[in-house]
Amino acid sequence: MNQRTNFRKRSLGHLRPAPKNKPKSPDCLGAITITRETMEQILEQNDGDDEFVASIAGWRNTDTSGAYLTVEISPR
Repeated sequence: MNQRTNFRKRSLGHLRPAPKNKPKSPDCLGAITITRETMEQILEQNDGDDEFVASIAGWRNTDTSGAYLTVEISPR
């Protein structure tokens, strides 16, 4: 019997080491994809402030392109 699992997409991104061209250049660069559900939850937690706070987590990984961090953003 094939049961369909309720799968929730996560808001994930990756950071890879970046070349240091200047002293204040970032150590890592990347992008994150934020799901609509995550964004709505973060916006709902806002108390009318101009800033939004979210949790961020990271995991060290390696693939054929080298080392990178997987990052996840989620509501507090």
